[in-house]
Amino acid sequence: MAKEHRVSSAVPSFVYLATVQVCDVGQIINKDNLRKFVDKLCEAIEMRKMRQNPIVDELPSEIFGVKSYSVSQPLMTSILSLDTWPEEDSFVLLIHSCKEFDPQIVANTITEFFKGAKIFKESFIDRTLRKSGSQ
Repeated sequence: MAKEHRVSSAVPSFVYLATVQVCDVGQIINKDNLRKFVDKLCEAIEMRKMRQNPIVDELPSEIFGVKSYSVSQPLMTSILSLDTWPEEDSFVLLIHSCKEFDPQIVANTITEFFKGAKIFKESFIDRTLRKSGSQ
């Protein structure tokens, strides 16, 4: 017999997605720089990391034509991921968390870390489940 689960209060879920163009492509094709950015961002939005360093994978340049990276940082409350598009001088950042965070702090951290960066597309979605009842 299936156990019935009841949601007695809100189940939080927040998603931030941004496409960012940088002035210096060297900033997003440097593994150490990407790690430093993730560390600074996690600290700024007070997210606890599940592992000390993010996973930084270099994507095959023979397939993509340029040196690019996929970065993931498991969080206590979910995940942060970043994919670079050096051919477009840009990256995409995704944060999914059960812990609420301020998207303005994320945007400020991006533009402070990547001097001259412009956030072209940005979305913040509150996916919090607010209904009570059976699940």
